[in-house]
Amino acid sequence: MYYNINYETLKEIYDTMKLKRKIKNRVFITYDLDGNRHEVWPKHIEKIFLINDYVLNAIVVKKKDDIKKNVPVVFVILRDGINISDTISELLMLAMLKLHSYEIPVDFKVTKELPKTNDDKIDYKKLEDICNEEYTQEEKRLYLK
Repeated sequence: MYYNINYETLKEIYDTMKLKRKIKNRVFITYDLDGNRHEVWPKHIEKIFLINDYVLNAIVVKKKDDIKKNVPVVFVILRDGINISDTISELLMLAMLKLHSYEIPVDFKVTKELPKTNDDKIDYKKLEDICNEEYTQEEKRLYLK
């Protein structure tokens, strides 16, 4: 079968599919200190941290930044009985070895649980709000048990 579809229509379909893929994967834009634009793929960063045996779960969200526009922040759930400061240092070293400079998280937040939506999925919006300090300390304690 032959379909008569012009180039503009195909490009529009491709761009729409590409955008949907980026939204699904929570892709965000950041800039390096030279002003170059970069796409940050949180799933890629999360996979790097999940290599570590001490990490049960790792979730990367964006935090607003005046210079870079958005920067990655990682929420980690560690196994019980793990030294937090040593593990965070190890994760930071791993990030420096495996990630580009614009992908290295600016903050590591250790938590026991992650906030969930009504559908029992991770609430990324709430995590972003916590990073951007739109919650009081008491509310943060409630959401990050």
